[in-house]
Amino acid sequence: MSSSSSNTYASHVEITSSFAAMLNKNEANDYSSLATEESWIPVAWGEASHKDNAFVSYMGSKKYAEKVAWRFIKSEKPSFGLTTVNPGCVFGSGIALDAKSPNSTTNGTIIQGHLSTTPGQDTSEGQSSCVCHRQNLENQRLMPCVSKLCNQDLRDTVNKEVPDLKGKTMSKPERS
Repeated sequence: MSSSSSNTYASHVEITSSFAAMLNKNEANDYSSLATEESWIPVAWGEASHKDNAFVSYMGSKKYAEKVAWRFIKSEKPSFGLTTVNPGCVFGSGIALDAKSPNSTTNGTIIQGHLSTTPGQDTSEGQSSCVCHRQNLENQRLMPCVSKLCNQDLRDTVNKEVPDLKGKTMSKPERS
């Protein structure tokens, strides 16, 4: 960001962070909890830098990286604006060496049983995050989470909507 502030052509900086920076891990299973653009994960630097819990380290890294960016904007008052986009688990197409592989998308890895989500996990469709980046909303912290779902929800939909894959996904029988 320092180099951007000395570049007179820079008018806007966008950072893709993560919903993990906003999540209150102590309320992860409390479906009445509410996260907003003002929310920050309550994790201290010492806890985030502890090597025994990779997920807490990940959440902490997102929080502290984003906080540094906002602190820079506040203290340096550069000529550009800042937007951070904090999506939940992003579902959708990805870039893969073998685009024909069923594991070339997040959806494919879930269907094949290689990626696990939990019921009620906040999710975002990949295009929703892209739309946030195109909006050019200065000095905003955005949270594109579209729904709470999990692997089984996606697998149930694939079994129902894609006849060629019915029964071929790594899923339990459809929930009623």
